[in-house]
Amino acid sequence: MSGRAYVFHEFVWVGSHYPWPVESYREWPPRTPLNALISGPSAGGPWDEGDTAPRAVSEEYFNIVCPRQDRKIINTRDIKPALREADGKVIFERWRILLAETKERCVEIVAAPREEDPFPETFDIFYWSGPRSLSLWDDFVQSPISRLLRASPIVQSAIEDNIGLFTSPLPSLPSLKNHKPDRYSKDLLRDTFASVFSIHIRSGDFREACIEHAAMNSTFYNWNLLPFLPDKLNTSRQREENKRQILQRCWPNAEYIRGRVNQSWQAYKVQTSPSNGRELTVLYIMSNDRTDWLNRLKEEFQQDGWRRVVLSRELKLKPQQMDVSVAVDMEIGRQSAVFIGNGVSPRCNYRFFSTFCFLFFSGHPSPVTWFTGGWLTERCRSVFAFGNTDGSDDCKLQDGDRMWAL
Repeated sequence: MSGRAYVFHEFVWVGSHYPWPVESYREWPPRTPLNALISGPSAGGPWDEGDTAPRAVSEEYFNIVCPRQDRKIINTRDIKPALREADGKVIFERWRILLAETKERCVEIVAAPREEDPFPETFDIFYWSGPRSLSLWDDFVQSPISRLLRASPIVQSAIEDNIGLFTSPLPSLPSLKNHKPDRYSKDLLRDTFASVFSIHIRSGDFREACIEHAAMNSTFYNWNLLPFLPDKLNTSRQREENKRQILQRCWPNAEYIRGRVNQSWQAYKVQTSPSNGRELTVLYIMSNDRTDWLNRLKEEFQQDGWRRVVLSRELKLKPQQMDVSVAVDMEIGRQSAVFIGNGVSPRCNYRFFSTFCFLFFSGHPSPVTWFTGGWLTERCRSVFAFGNTDGSDDCKLQDGDRMWAL
């Protein structure tokens, strides 16, 4: 919209989230190429045919064609203070006009110091933690950035390698060896994941964050506040009751999780029939929990009647795939017939619209998407992000990070 090319950068995790010891890396911190996580215009992919917008470029390329002396430097401190309480469309338009009217060929946006602005992103955590973002929903979901977003080849290969975990051997399903890669998403994956119900269970390090959210009287995050969603966090005038509700939604116990899954499962059966949807038979649990609690929960779900219950830690991943395992989880959730996520997960902060945290914001259609009990329910809509998966909560702007435009 500004007539400039977005500059994307490699992704750096918080150190504790890497699956291998520090001494095994050539450099620290390691960097994951963005197009190992996602495919699409935000990672340098093409726009729609006939779209004249410039394609996104890598930071490495930007540094070659835009030496520092040729860049117009814009500090977020010069723009953000006047937009602290502004609606999303107002903020977006302010930045769009600024980028479009800047005469210099190269623009670099730098963050104010942390002591001055703890969350210096152009669209920061305070913006995403309330309803101001909702005015951008319709434009966003229809935009090519959203519509053309896809899983990366590495992520897709991980799903293909593990497809057997999600389907029973059926003679009607063709052999994987006879499938070309471009046929998976159109045929086998679509057929397989039409029977999958995915849930995201935060555990481990998220407990303290949930206690903090409850103490702060937090609410649902970002798109979870969309008014057309039937499930809402009903606030109370009693602060203690609010804290109880938030903590229940943010850190649900096993009984609550099973109840919500069963509720959504039954509702799905009512809304679908053998002629327009497959029976849900596989429950996929994405979680970074490594304790017996998750094993017991799996057993309880099996007792509830699920033919197969798969944990994200049961995926067999090659080293390259392991490095993008969070994106693998997110793509499985996106492909599933039903997805339940955590509505209270405001740790993923954004640079404009952060490209990695975009992964669940895709406009790629899903037959039925549910969000219940702090979670989401909506038919014939896109799958959105309801928080992040297995450690991606810390994909926030790091000190020294910048945003560029050509």
